[in-house]
Amino acid sequence: MLVIGVGFSAAGAWMVLPFAGAEALVVVAAFYYLLHRRGGDRELVVLDGETLSIIKQSGQAESRYEFPRYWTKVRLERYPRGWYPSRLTLRSHGREVEVGSSIREEEKRALAEEVRSMIGHTAYTQN
Repeated sequence: MLVIGVGFSAAGAWMVLPFAGAEALVVVAAFYYLLHRRGGDRELVVLDGETLSIIKQSGQAESRYEFPRYWTKVRLERYPRGWYPSRLTLRSHGREVEVGSSIREEEKRALAEEVRSMIGHTAYTQN
């Protein structure tokens, strides 16, 4: 965009250059926000003995959910029309946590299978 701005400026349309600079500044600010503010967001699924823990970190906030291993159910819910992404949830005793909301569909299926093998039973439903 700056190259195009310089090209127009050299052709006599010098007022394009400040707008191209402002646009470049906005793009740099957006990348800074995404990389430095949201680059540390993560979700961890940890099996420690008989407890399955989900640790979600978003910015400085951290949430921790714990479920008994044996009673945890893995559910991959697909929407019938396919317009929306599927939801991967872990649930037990009336509590439910969605994991992997920002990953691709293939990765969600692989994560569901991995968690299912971690907890060691077939408490897995798929819609």
